[in-house]
Amino acid sequence: MIPANAARVVWPELIREACEQLFASGWVLLQAAIPPSLLAALQQEMQARDGAGEFYRAGIGRGVTHQITRQVRGDRIAWLEPDWPAAAAYLAWMAQLQAHLNEAGFLGLADFEAHYAIYDAGSFYRAHTDQHIEVGVPGAGRRIVSTVTYLNDADWPDQAGGELVLYPPDQPAVRIRPAGGSVVIFWSDTIVHEVLPAQQARRSIAGWMRTRGNELPMS
Repeated sequence: MIPANAARVVWPELIREACEQLFASGWVLLQAAIPPSLLAALQQEMQARDGAGEFYRAGIGRGVTHQITRQVRGDRIAWLEPDWPAAAAYLAWMAQLQAHLNEAGFLGLADFEAHYAIYDAGSFYRAHTDQHIEVGVPGAGRRIVSTVTYLNDADWPDQAGGELVLYPPDQPAVRIRPAGGSVVIFWSDTIVHEVLPAQQARRSIAGWMRTRGNELPMS
């Protein structure tokens, strides 16, 4: 775990330390990593897009396997668009991480997709991995690195729930409070994870660094 005072470290140095931990343990938590100005801009943009009715109920699966079931997943999402100012700044910020991961691990990461996510009170996401191998489904298996960036207040109360729980292979489970400005990075294919029920609105950006391949519409 990288301590909260790491926010004072410039992003390139933070990236190098994050990559070392990712390759060593499969996951890393960067506390208070997002620059305050970017965090505020993302929070405002998310609120505006939600107010404009641009969020919709998220589903599971792709193509013919896609379905919406609140018994498994209850968040509402809006995919980041490069012409949204705050989203564009965030995508450029994450591109630095993707480039360093490619340089350090020869991962062949070609693009990054991400969406705003709102878990309203009572919502959750059951345990799953982010890389779904589906025979005959274009785009399946392309996700390599998952990222979660929290857009809540930094002092998220313990009783508010909504923690991300990671289940790394051969390691104890990791429970992460969704404090605003923090970033979680982990392998998409091997880290089972879940979002516990939130007792108040929980806001984040979920993202995936992917290899090249055929596409399906995002859901």
